[in-house]
Amino acid sequence: MKALFHIIPIMLVSFILLPSAALAGSATVRWQAGTDPDLNGYRIYYGTANRSYGLPINVGNVTSYTIDNLEEGKTYYFSVTAVDSSGNESGYSQEVSKAVVDTRNPNLAITTPTTEANYITSDSTVDLAGNASDNVGIVQITWTNSRGGSGTGSGTNPWSIANIALAEGESVIGVTAVDSAGNKGSVSLTVTYTPPDTAAAAPPKKGHGRVKDDVRTLDKTKKNGGGRP
Repeated sequence: MKALFHIIPIMLVSFILLPSAALAGSATVRWQAGTDPDLNGYRIYYGTANRSYGLPINVGNVTSYTIDNLEEGKTYYFSVTAVDSSGNESGYSQEVSKAVVDTRNPNLAITTPTTEANYITSDSTVDLAGNASDNVGIVQITWTNSRGGSGTGSGTNPWSIANIALAEGESVIGVTAVDSAGNKGSVSLTVTYTPPDTAAAAPPKKGHGRVKDDVRTLDKTKKNGGGRP
């Protein structure tokens, strides 16, 4: 059996970890092959803190390996060890790190005043509210009005926007959620504002006195004793 100390110096000298470009949710680690004749394979260690790893991955006698299902928006640290045919393991290689880019857009929904795409109102302002979610975290809710006006909402999940001024007719209110990586998710609501009819009713026109004429005729008939057989 080869003693472990024979492997350690070889691994520390000959291993150079080269992190490849990370895709969202995955990272490929590459290294130079060891030269020990009793080399049997490699193990990859990784975690989200410096030199703090979980259980290793036995990758066999290869010089690159892709690790999937990494959480976006976090930085991962990687190191490799070599294992001989007797199961002896070298020390950790040089450690490298890679930030897994967050590319997911936030999810956003309007729940008030409606969950539909269109809303009709006779009020000159409208209040909006809803929910937002993200794999990393929402940092801001903003809004715009196609007829003029913009601003920042209150809260993130849930969120709310109060007293958006409306112009008569259609206004498209756009709401956008922004996460800590700058990714954006948007939704909109088309609001149709019809002001209430507040005009006073027009008075009756002169010359339409049929009812009064009938009453006068009835009064004359009574005075003359008419109306009885």
